[in-house]
Amino acid sequence: MPTPRKVPNQLWACSRAIRAQLAGLTLCLIALPSCILVSQRSSPTDGPKAVSTLPKAAWSVIPTDFDSTDSIGWVIRFQEAGESARSFYSVRNLHHQELGLVDTLGRAWKYQPFQKEANWLGSGSVPEGVSSILCPGSPVTLVENSVSAIETRL
Repeated sequence: MPTPRKVPNQLWACSRAIRAQLAGLTLCLIALPSCILVSQRSSPTDGPKAVSTLPKAAWSVIPTDFDSTDSIGWVIRFQEAGESARSFYSVRNLHHQELGLVDTLGRAWKYQPFQKEANWLGSGSVPEGVSSILCPGSPVTLVENSVSAIETRL
């Protein structure tokens, strides 16, 4: 007749094997969700593409309401190469920080600090758009400069 000590030892050994298998299974189940599945999808539409342009023309901005002939900023026209040949006017302060832009249709946008989108100011001529960006309510005169003189200051 077996002693009562051997029966618990055999059960203990059997339950130890079961616990080891359960621990291994638990580790597999824990590691399984950590696998990473990577897939690539292409968009049905083309994303935005960066376009490199060079300045084509430049003007200094002088307010006409004041007696001073000092410039208050710059306007630089950029034009894309190629068939579309779109262009826009970059409106900058004296430190060449871009404050806004005017498109060829006369629509003016002013950049605001800490905002994602520029504020639309209105439509009109290019000088009116420049005026609304640099000095609202005051008309301006654009005096043409050479592009090479502006590029050295950029």
